[in-house]
Amino acid sequence: MRKLLLLLLSLMMFMISASATEFYHFHEDAYPGLYDRDLRISFDRVRMGSGAGVLLILDENGNMLGQRKVDGQAAYDSIKISITEDMPLGQTIRLVLEKNGERIDQDECLLAADAAKRDGLRLVKTDEKKIAITFDTACSLGKIPELLDTLDALNIKCTFFIQGDIMTNYREWVEEIHNRGHELANHSMHHPDMREMSNTAIYKEITKCNALIEEVTGQPVTLYRPPSGYYTYRDRAIGRALGSEMILWTFDSLDGFKDSSRDKVIKTMYRKSEPGAIILMHSYGTHTISVLNEYVPAMQAQGYDFVTVTELMPVGGVLDSQGVMQAP
Repeated sequence: MRKLLLLLLSLMMFMISASATEFYHFHEDAYPGLYDRDLRISFDRVRMGSGAGVLLILDENGNMLGQRKVDGQAAYDSIKISITEDMPLGQTIRLVLEKNGERIDQDECLLAADAAKRDGLRLVKTDEKKIAITFDTACSLGKIPELLDTLDALNIKCTFFIQGDIMTNYREWVEEIHNRGHELANHSMHHPDMREMSNTAIYKEITKCNALIEEVTGQPVTLYRPPSGYYTYRDRAIGRALGSEMILWTFDSLDGFKDSSRDKVIKTMYRKSEPGAIILMHSYGTHTISVLNEYVPAMQAQGYDFVTVTELMPVGGVLDSQGVMQAP
């Protein structure tokens, strides 16, 4: 019996020793920063004890970005690093404890770097008569079945910015959108106001929605639209670090407003359309389908083609601070 107790005690001590390597965690899952500015990376002490030493932040190549001495007692602190233009848009950084000549990995997270003055894509500068019609979805199915049949009849392909809730509640219809040749893009998981979200919450909103879409398409998601068009540099930078360019719109068709008449929507579409335009429409609009049945043939008669956002964007396109992209 005594031997068994000693064995159990030894096992417990081994488990405690094995878990003793972690003292600190990053406070957020992602940290967005702007070029030529300093950024404070916050961290939490996971447990008290012998976590004294020097805490390092290392980039993906093992280069040190910042450091500070720690005594294993402070519950929360931060390390200042500099964001430089030679940093990649997104990289995994590591939190490492240096102690008695040994470096012990603690945690890792996403570091997103971006320019201070950068809008989302609003217009592609082109002489070709091409327009991208985009649809934002809501938490309900809306008119997606009828809308897909309409787009088939018009023989055009569009981009659908999918809210994660649609994926969880109506996955078969998201698969149908994809199977009919339309483009699926990220519109967040739950459609929050990103301006009010923490970095971790933004990261989860984007990554969870990406994962669901990628299950359907088998391809990385490359486009992200912030809910209601409300954004800050934080979700723009995190989205781009995850491989998704932020897409806004040249103009809102106004079809998503309950008090918008059909006449108002169609006049807005005709008046504001131009080569390279990105049009905001909605899968639940009262007059959306009726307007499309008039608008698309009329614009095709003028020589316009309707394409997805990715098809509209030139390869290697350069995006300026006003959200206008042109060929390199």
